[in-house]
Amino acid sequence: MNQKTIDGIRIILESDDSVPKNKIDTILRSIQQTTAPHRHLIGAKEAMDLLAVSRPTLRKYVHQGLITQVAFSSRKIRFDEDEIRRFASNGAPTEGI
Repeated sequence: MNQKTIDGIRIILESDDSVPKNKIDTILRSIQQTTAPHRHLIGAKEAMDLLAVSRPTLRKYVHQGLITQVAFSSRKIRFDEDEIRRFASNGAPTEGI
């Protein structure tokens, strides 16, 4: 899905009062991930290294919807490397964690 389409979806979501404002980015990330033709998935260890965080912090980020995980099974969890790198470059939140 190209950026113009995603921007259009964002405008529609932001104009709909029934969509919580704090969920719009989560929805858009989900759309981008399900439509991405090829993703490079990495393990939790590599994601923790890229973010410079511990496993509990990584789990909190997932639980808070800040990043998404791809679960193949309860023991095989992967992360989209591009999403992790974007999150790392934009800065992780420091409060409430």
